[in-house]
Amino acid sequence: MFKCYGAKVLYFKRSSSWVYVSDFYAFWSKTQSTKSSASKSTLISYEDEGDVIQFKKKHKTRYSHSMFVYEKSNGTLYLSGHTDNNLKRNFKNMSPDWIKYRVIKF
Repeated sequence: MFKCYGAKVLYFKRSSSWVYVSDFYAFWSKTQSTKSSASKSTLISYEDEGDVIQFKKKHKTRYSHSMFVYEKSNGTLYLSGHTDNNLKRNFKNMSPDWIKYRVIKF
């Protein structure tokens, strides 16, 4: 990725640990607590605001999406993420296509 300003070209490097779900997990799991589960209720009791939750779909071998826990209240988690510009999306209402979750505690 680069940006060009007149005759000057500036290069920007993306960090794979920010762009790719698996690299994000590999980087942070070295220093942060993690937990995996297929149970939403288990993760709701474990997670707190500021944690990250990653999602894995049916018939897939890798986790493919990450969201931040924006709020924990009313017995659920409210998540924020950029893919669909979500703010305070109810974790309990996430698509049933997501079958497994993992948490990175911050």
